[in-house]
Amino acid sequence: MLGIELGWWFGYSLWSMDVLSGTKPSEGLSDVHFIRLKLKDKEGKTVSENTYWRGNNRTDFTALNRLPKVKLEVSSKLTRKDGEATIRTTVGLPKSAGAVAFGVRIQPLRTSDGERLLPALMDDNYFTLMPGEKKEVCISFADSLLQGGSYKLLVNPYNNAK
Repeated sequence: MLGIELGWWFGYSLWSMDVLSGTKPSEGLSDVHFIRLKLKDKEGKTVSENTYWRGNNRTDFTALNRLPKVKLEVSSKLTRKDGEATIRTTVGLPKSAGAVAFGVRIQPLRTSDGERLLPALMDDNYFTLMPGEKKEVCISFADSLLQGGSYKLLVNPYNNAK
């Protein structure tokens, strides 16, 4: 990407970026498209990652409603120690998905009554996965919230295949 004009006094914006090097901003792009920016250290480890969605029409994102439906792969493990519980979950989008998983939301629930496990600290939520990507998310909460039982996870992207 190349900044082609100053978007505002602070710097460039996604609207002032030339995404396809010299073509019109919308030429060759779907009505809504995704831009992934990664900052890596000198060893190649990702330090920061940001995903942006952008539409050909700056004020119309209804194309998000027409994203192809996707199905996620989810695995998780619960650990308990000193009154704290941690769920480590891995959420993946198969390479064959053919579309992004947009706005992936994770909700931990108590299995005995279906109530959400709150308060809980999550190190990520409402994220986007590209085909073939996986993300590990840690959810920490007081072990007592399980009330001696177990948990289940609801993991759904905006474009859920249900």
